[in-house]
Amino acid sequence: VVYFDRDVQPLLKTSCAGCHGKGKANPNDYTDYLMVLKNKDLFTDRLLVKKDMPMGGTLEQHTLDLITSWLVNGTPKAPPASFSKDIAPIMKSKCAACHGSGKSEPHDFTDYATALASKDLIYNRIVVKKDMPMGSTLPQTTIDLIASWVNGGANP
Repeated sequence: VVYFDRDVQPLLKTSCAGCHGKGKANPNDYTDYLMVLKNKDLFTDRLLVKKDMPMGGTLEQHTLDLITSWLVNGTPKAPPASFSKDIAPIMKSKCAACHGSGKSEPHDFTDYATALASKDLIYNRIVVKKDMPMGSTLPQTTIDLIASWVNGGANP
């Protein structure tokens, strides 16, 4: 599966951001996922039908094929979050002092089975109430990643 964040955005940053990037003369920032979706018809027409963008050059066929695959497959933004790759490092660095193996709190959130069984609690405290971890605030991107993991099926 082709994803915007991992596959398409880097190509657009290289090929399009000179004119269609944040703060550029053209108001359509094609390095921004929501902007591409908002202007998907124009984006598709100029890149894949007319093939008149980028100005003064053309995209290689494999790049056009990748963008076409992304569009045909529903324009997914990012791969689903996984516990091992995305969530466990957060739990180890931000939660394990209280919610780790042998700690005072009963839940070891560094363990996938425990985190899975407690995913609703984790979601409620981190995403909804935003009162964990105690004494600090998680960046919104981290909160969004945890929400994505829970809402995406809490993959291992």
